[in-house]
Amino acid sequence: MIKKIKLSERNRRALNLLLDLKNRQLTTITLLKACLFREESRGGHYRDDFPDKDKNWECHTRQQLDQKIQKRFIKN
Repeated sequence: MIKKIKLSERNRRALNLLLDLKNRQLTTITLLKACLFREESRGGHYRDDFPDKDKNWECHTRQQLDQKIQKRFIKN
């Protein structure tokens, strides 16, 4: 059984801010992992250590929390 807890307006705002911060952290970590995974430069994604486009990276990537990033190649 779920117990309902009554929160004051101030505490609800604080809880919303805390949840928003947690979501932003997860999004940032996910984005940074994706940027480091792609070992090439393409469009708005530029890396000094991989300055050129690479045919092997003509693909989509799929990422989920706590799982390995997967490549999905584009079929022509």
